[in-house]
Amino acid sequence: MQLSSLKIIITGGAQGMGAAFARHLHAAGAAVACGDVAEDKLAELPEGVHRRRLDVSSEADCEAFVAWAHERMGGLNALINNAGILRDGLLVRRDKTTGEVKKLGAAEWGAVIGVNLTGATFMVREVVARMAATEQRPGVIVNMSSVARHGNRGQSNYVAAKAALAANTGGRARGLPRVGRRRDAVRRVGAVALAASVLVTPAGAAPPEVDQVAVPGATFRMGSVDRRAEPNEGPTRDVTLTAFTLDRTEVTVGAYRACVERGACGQPVSDSRHCSWLRDDPSLPMNCVTHAEAALFCAARGARLPTEAEWELAARGPRARLYPWGDEPADCARAVSTKGERTADTCGRDGPLPVSTTRGRGPSGAADLAGNVAEWVADFYDHRHPKPSGEPDRDPRGPSAGSSFVVRGGGWLSPRSHLRVTARSWASSVERGSNIGFRCARRP
Repeated sequence: MQLSSLKIIITGGAQGMGAAFARHLHAAGAAVACGDVAEDKLAELPEGVHRRRLDVSSEADCEAFVAWAHERMGGLNALINNAGILRDGLLVRRDKTTGEVKKLGAAEWGAVIGVNLTGATFMVREVVARMAATEQRPGVIVNMSSVARHGNRGQSNYVAAKAALAANTGGRARGLPRVGRRRDAVRRVGAVALAASVLVTPAGAAPPEVDQVAVPGATFRMGSVDRRAEPNEGPTRDVTLTAFTLDRTEVTVGAYRACVERGACGQPVSDSRHCSWLRDDPSLPMNCVTHAEAALFCAARGARLPTEAEWELAARGPRARLYPWGDEPADCARAVSTKGERTADTCGRDGPLPVSTTRGRGPSGAADLAGNVAEWVADFYDHRHPKPSGEPDRDPRGPSAGSSFVVRGGGWLSPRSHLRVTARSWASSVERGSNIGFRCARRP
């Protein structure tokens, strides 16, 4: 599904991320209908974006808005459930002035649940029903869910709503094929929590040819107990992976530009002079993209971001080693990083270098798995690996929810300790760091 073919509703679309989605998709040629209670902010959206007041906690409002949007856009094939509110959600607290113990009330609880969970449910129901009635396919539903692995302090109502939304997303995706009289009426409607990634049904055309390496399936010991290892690299555990393929190099500016030009990716936001998009060199690795934008690029190519376990296997192979190339120390010939642990002097020329097919090549044949740009992977970040279960974990995918994603491999701004094959870092899902890029994977 190309961005220019979308007829999409965005709830909470008047400001913040919702407005950014609206502008981005509108610029890419999508038909966009935004709903929000902030009518003054709706008026600031670009001309051509359909807009109307929407209170998602009202079932009648949701029904009327979806019907209106379908009529205005001449169809409907996508939804971003972005509307959400925050309220003080401490279950029990002590008043600082009086010392009185106060409890979270039904109104505070219900307000957040009403918008963040019930409202999102109403919107999914109405959009899927409309797609089923019109036999629209393919389609995409994106549910926004941002909850820390161990909860958000003081936000019990918010966490309850968002965790339920993330959990329901998978169940709804599996249930969608059963909607409608015809079994295939909404067979290709996908549902996904954005915090996990963005799912876009690939366009009918064959994806562009890409140089990938084949990584054989294997069982290996993931993580490290080396004295140089950080606590988040353990505990070690056995992991069994199915064979997959991985891009030989990091995704380049040239490849990303081609995706933008064919309407499958949006114009990137480059707000740093270190962003490769701003430099006139298509062979540079694409950086300054969010996790969602990286996932979207891969999906448009019929691929996906690699899991953290897949990334580690590609970098190290089934046997332990310090770096992709072996145990020899890192230097500028092998990896583009800082020149030491306590220096900002970097091997890069004011940014990452053009991708290489040989630099720091690992046992899989993929290059630059250490340095140049660190790489987004599919998994949410947790501060520890899961405890070993006694049996190898088969094709693990990490935590089911979170507020940040794992970043692997280190980049041109990273110290050399971050280049080790087991080193783990993380970044917010909306970060656009000049030190972070990505590559894509797929199962053969």
